[in-house]
Amino acid sequence: MKRYLVFSYAAYYPGGGWSDFQKSFDDRAEAMAFADTLILTSSAGVDVIDLETELDIYVYPQHRET
Repeated sequence: MKRYLVFSYAAYYPGGGWSDFQKSFDDRAEAMAFADTLILTSSAGVDVIDLETELDIYVYPQHRET
């Protein structure tokens, strides 16, 4: 498993957990860029989880670390 996990979900009836999993990345910038593209394709919410720090580093629409 790679370090950064990207999840996205619809406004109505998100699957939750692994059913919202999209892709994993070793590179933080690639994970953030991929998350940005998911927002453009009408995802209601996007999260990027850093498995090393166990933090949610990208929570759209509330917060996005740079």
